[in-house]
Amino acid sequence: MGSIKKNAFFNILLAVSQILFPLITFPYISRILQPQGVGAYTFVDSYTQYFVLIAALGIPVYGMREIAKTRHSLAERSKVFSELIILHLFITLCITLVYIGSFLLIPRLQPYTDLFWIGSTLLLSSAFLIEWFYQGMEKFPFITIRTLLIRFASIICIFLVIKKKSDVTYYYVINCTAVLLNAVINLWYSKRFVKFSISALEIKRHFKPLMFIFSSAIVSSVYTLLDSVILGFLTNVAQVGYYTTAVKLSKILIMLLAAFTTVLVPPLSLAFKENRSQDAKQLLQKSFDYVAFIGVPLSVGLYIIAKPLVLLFSGSSFLPAVNSLRLLAPTILFIGLSYVFGMQVLNPTGNERYFFLATFIGMIVSISANLLLIPWMEQLGAAITNLLVEFTVMAILIKFALNKADFQPRWQNIIKALFASLPFFGIVYLIELNHFSLLITLLLTCTLCATTYLCIQHFVWRNLLFKELLSILLKRK
Repeated sequence: MGSIKKNAFFNILLAVSQILFPLITFPYISRILQPQGVGAYTFVDSYTQYFVLIAALGIPVYGMREIAKTRHSLAERSKVFSELIILHLFITLCITLVYIGSFLLIPRLQPYTDLFWIGSTLLLSSAFLIEWFYQGMEKFPFITIRTLLIRFASIICIFLVIKKKSDVTYYYVINCTAVLLNAVINLWYSKRFVKFSISALEIKRHFKPLMFIFSSAIVSSVYTLLDSVILGFLTNVAQVGYYTTAVKLSKILIMLLAAFTTVLVPPLSLAFKENRSQDAKQLLQKSFDYVAFIGVPLSVGLYIIAKPLVLLFSGSSFLPAVNSLRLLAPTILFIGLSYVFGMQVLNPTGNERYFFLATFIGMIVSISANLLLIPWMEQLGAAITNLLVEFTVMAILIKFALNKADFQPRWQNIIKALFASLPFFGIVYLIELNHFSLLITLLLTCTLCATTYLCIQHFVWRNLLFKELLSILLKRK
């Protein structure tokens, strides 16, 4: 088993890059493309990503788990890899034909035909991305280094190419090319770990478990991707642009939180497979503690800095996104907890059907609330729906997971983190009285809030996670 600390280090590094990338590019992009351009790009990309999700058939989640189980056997690993990539390619080719037909025939989509043709390359590239393979093999250093290099190249291209509002097409080309490069490099590098073969394959054996995961992915995508599509159909691309800004800023912090939990999925899958219940329980407890320790202050912090963050990132033309961002702030914690109880308990233990049920209920809530609230409240309606759905799914996943695993979370850690975050409101109030620039306001707020939070956790609650987190960041082994 690979070093969890080493994997966590590289996954945290990757998460930091996921934060820095939009910090560098989005303020520039939003000011150049404006709400209409950002909205048009997001509308098309969200629509395209829905087809990518359908074509994936749940393989990104299932494949990571199955590769983790067979990572010590070249023959078994190669067999699983070959079966899944052939299945993914076949489904992708079929779905691509449906995708092309949809944007050529549906009138509401025809104004964005050029963007949709570009999106088709993204759809095809996704079949060869095989990120699930490297996650299952715990090759997080490779994932991180490759991603950082391609992101750096993308940043350069964005600043060199995107100069006016009409350059939204070139912006999408840059993003889709980055995915294509990732896929090409992944395929080339995979030859070191697997031997691709088309003989003696048993593709049908994957259908049943994939159906549960796929169904969960599809229904959950209704409230992770389809909200922007529904917003675009029922309102206009400017509203999509506002909502996108709020979602993008909240997802930056969600990615940071996910970095601490993703690395635990492969060892958890192996521990459950080998019936090492005590090891699995310790890993789950550690994951929950990290989500509480990091997720609560991130949620509270995002709420209090929503306005200066939107102004700094996107400019005054995106001010309507502030209230949506505040509504989305608690979803950081909700999603983090959902990941622990869903991806780390239900899926590794073969209880995908319960994950599906939770996300199915979330889908029903999402569709109903979006259709009710968006015509009335536009982007705010989408944000309220997002918040409601994430809370609903989290609550259901917790109920199912606690019935299926010998795991007693330390709920008091969430309460302690919340009390340690309450001084944030006083800090931001005092800083705003001095009328600093936006950048200074954000830097001071984040620095003082983080320092206060860590001091309370360490000296008042005697929480040892801060020391452990530092050891992860400073030591690779």
